[in-house]
This record gives sequence, structure tokens and C-alpha cells, in this order.
Amino acid sequence: MDIRRFTHIGRPVDPAWPTNRAIALITVATGLIAGGVVLATDSLNVTDTALVSFRTAAAVFLAWAMTREIDPDHQAPAFVAAGLALLGIVYANMPPPVLPVVWLLLCVRIVNRSTGLAPRLADLILVSGLGIWLATNGYPMAAAATGAAIWLNHRVDGRSSLWLPGLATALVLTTPLAWMSDAGSAATAGTDWALLLAAVGASALFVASTRKSGPPQSLDDEGVHRLSARRMRYARALGLITCILVLSFAGNDGFTPFIAFWAAALAVGIRMPGAPDPASTQTHLNV
Repeated sequence: MDIRRFTHIGRPVDPAWPTNRAIALITVATGLIAGGVVLATDSLNVTDTALVSFRTAAAVFLAWAMTREIDPDHQAPAFVAAGLALLGIVYANMPPPVLPVVWLLLCVRIVNRSTGLAPRLADLILVSGLGIWLATNGYPMAAAATGAAIWLNHRVDGRSSLWLPGLATALVLTTPLAWMSDAGSAATAGTDWALLLAAVGASALFVASTRKSGPPQSLDDEGVHRLSARRMRYARALGLITCILVLSFAGNDGFTPFIAFWAAALAVGIRMPGAPDPASTQTHLNV
């Protein structure tokens, strides 16, 4: 079944690629090990243990997937990011929720157009719904970030229709309302300097890597066009600024939900500049 009949931002993982099989095995192994550790050391019931296992495995996979979105020319940083995400979870002693990073991944994908196709109306409705839900549940900047993703996608295309900018504007305007509704929910705990330094270091390295990077060599999923350097920079900026805003609003509590992006940013930032991997240029994410 061709998934493009239903969505232009969905991307099934193709097991024909060795790197995809590797991350699948790593993800499953991570979930099983996390579940086993929880059963051995905590008094959680089976349902809660399964949730911890799923969230831990999902965070590792999403760190890999996010890295492949923002650095499609190289395979290794994605696996480094998966490892960094796991280290972050162990440090925080808490697996992150899944929806915030899934939403951010879809926003990044709308902007960088890694699938090679413009998002369908159903895609925009889905991502907008997720953004609004997150905006009213502790992440007030999610609506504005969703609006920014839609607006950036529209701007790069140079289209003259009004409804896309209108939707983007409406989403941005919901942010103050969401912010006021969550005004008392920002974290008041003391600063975790290790997390703060990790975020600052990842941001600095990520920005430096972005400035030095050349045009992407990878093709989109259609296998016809190379990815746009302009779209890639916009997508990286959107992800980083969003995560910085979350961290500024929620303090320590804003780091863990987006640990997959922070791991991806650090992995990309510490990668030495070099030629793209030969396999990566054949198709964007090899999915």
C-alpha cells in the first residue's frame, strides 16, 4: 500500500536498508532492557513498566529519526544521537513523552520537505491539531511553532494562496492564550546546570555546524531532486528555536520532553565536516 495516498509527511521505515534494520534492533533491545531494569528495581505494575519501556525505546528511535531529518548526508550521527538520548534518559531517570517530539519531527519534515512532496491538507490539520493540543497542555509555544512551520513552507514555495498564511497566523495568535492558561505551570525547581550546559553546548555546536555545512547531497524520497539547502536551514532553525523556547518557559522540565532533538543537535554538532556517506545520497532517509 502506497502511504502517499494518505499522507505526504509519513515515512515508513524500509527494512531493506541495513541502517534501518540496525535501528529497529536497537530500538527493540532498548525497550526490552528498559522494561527488565524497571521490573528488577522498581515496584511499578506491568502497565506502567510497559509505558516506561515504550517511551524509552521511542526516544531512542526518534533521536535517530530526527538526526536523519536534520543531517541527511551522514549515517553515523543518527546512531550517536540514539546513544546520547539514552544517556539523557538515564541521567534524568525519566523517559520522555512521545507526542512532543513526534509533533516537532513532523514540523521539521514539513519545512525541509524530505519526502519530496508538499504536505496534504490532512497533514496540516493533523500537525495543527497536535500543536494546539500541546499548546494547551504545557507547551504554549507549540502553536506558534506549528504556524511558523506552515508559514515557512508556504514562503519557500512562493505560493499566493491566503489560507496557508491565514492558518499559520491563527496558530501563532493562539500562543498568548495558551501561555496565559499555563502561566502558573512553569517549573520553579532549581537549575540543573548539567542540563543547561548540555543545551547551551548542543546549541552552539549545532549552529556552528549549520553555518559550515554545504548544500545537502541527499535526494528526497521521490529520488529526483536534491534536498533544498534553504529548507534544511529553516528546519534546523525551527527545531532549535522551539526547543530553546520550551527550555526557557519550563526550565529543567522542558529538557526531557525534547531530549531526542537535543541529542540530535549535539550529535550533528560534534560531527567533523566531511563528505556525505555514499549510501545517504541515494535516498534521503533510506526509508
